[in-house]
Amino acid sequence: MYSISEFRREDIQNKFHSLSEDLNSIYNSLPETVGCMDNIAKEDSCGAWCCREQNPSVWFVEFVNSLTNHMLKMSVDDFIELIQMCLRKYLLIDKGNGCVMWDSDTKKCTHHNTRPVNCYFYGVTPEEEFKPRYDRLKVLNNDIKPQCDLIKLKSGDKFMSKECIDSSFDSIKDLEQKIGVPVGNLTDDLGGSYRSYPEHLLIWILGEDKMCDLSVVRSSHSIMDKKKLINEICECLRESFNNV
Repeated sequence: MYSISEFRREDIQNKFHSLSEDLNSIYNSLPETVGCMDNIAKEDSCGAWCCREQNPSVWFVEFVNSLTNHMLKMSVDDFIELIQMCLRKYLLIDKGNGCVMWDSDTKKCTHHNTRPVNCYFYGVTPEEEFKPRYDRLKVLNNDIKPQCDLIKLKSGDKFMSKECIDSSFDSIKDLEQKIGVPVGNLTDDLGGSYRSYPEHLLIWILGEDKMCDLSVVRSSHSIMDKKKLINEICECLRESFNNV
């Protein structure tokens, strides 16, 4: 997985335990923001449209953090529901490209304490940094919106500094290497370790070979076939989890 030699899930989680404090230190070093949770709580709230419509990319070490401290603590039913949502996002390419960690009922993140660094940056990324990415993504998805203007730093500043963002990204890349990802795979290219939660979780559960099979189904099978496969995978996983 991600070209990690002799990949074993148990080994990765053991490695992560030695890195978890370092990852939390990176998150804690970032300037505190205000505005997001305040506006979600209002009666005429923004509806958390950023989480509803956008799907963050996360580093592998960040995924393992969410997996260890949130996903694996779910009930079997909730975990299967999460996997089903990931399969739907990947295979059916749902029009709604929102984050699978977002709860549509509460309008809140289900794993706020283990959210990735991208979520810390959103709304406070300097325009000269955000705009090129926004313009590039706009070509791929015309429905994408600019970053939220309700968020600001608690200090009163509107944006984080480029130096702060770059430093935290570089620090997480260092942890990515320590968990076993080769330098050449620290990318969002094919095979890279910077991916969406659905892709990370499906690769973790199914393995890269099965993920390759899914990519074939994604591009060449009917919607009916895809829905049938999603149900079959979830039922097999439910049976496996219940027999553990």
